[in-house]
This record gives sequence, structure tokens and C-alpha cells, in this order.
Amino acid sequence: MSVETCLATGLSVACIMGLALGDPKRLRAAGLKAQPTTARKRIAVTLVALLPGMALALSGDASAFLLWLGACATAGWFTTIWLGNPGQSIGQRRNRRR
Repeated sequence: MSVETCLATGLSVACIMGLALGDPKRLRAAGLKAQPTTARKRIAVTLVALLPGMALALSGDASAFLLWLGACATAGWFTTIWLGNPGQSIGQRRNRRR
């Protein structure tokens, strides 16, 4: 993995983490009193997260772009798992809605 790919992935993963930590729905559901990020700020951070991938794609290096894409997707899933309710399984969540 090249240095550019590592830097692009790091920037995008940091943006993904920032988006997840300030997500208004997650904060509301968790009952936290933290101030959620505004819609305008979330859109700006999303664009910043996508810019490195666009740069990698436009550079013509398909392997770097695919590594970035896979790493961002994996980071998104791990962020979701990390910020989820630790003591609640998927079955418990499904039964709660009934």
C-alpha cells in the first residue's frame, strides 16, 4: 500500500468516525445530551471523506482506489459495531420492536 493510499484512507476514516460520533439519531437513541452536528457540517465532512477516493480514482490507480474503498467500508462497519449497544444482541433488538 502506497503512502498516498494510507493518507487518503486515514483522512476518510477520520471523517467517518467524526460523522458517527456526531450523528443526531444515534445521540437521541442513546439518550446522550451531546450537541449533534448540523446537516451542513455533515454534508461538508462527507464531501471531505469522499475527496481522497475521487483523487485516487482519477489518478488511474485502480488498486489504490479499491483498497481505499474497502478500508472505508470496513471502518464504517467497525464504527457501527463500536458505537452500538454492547449488551444487546440483534435478536433482542428485533424483539423489542414488537
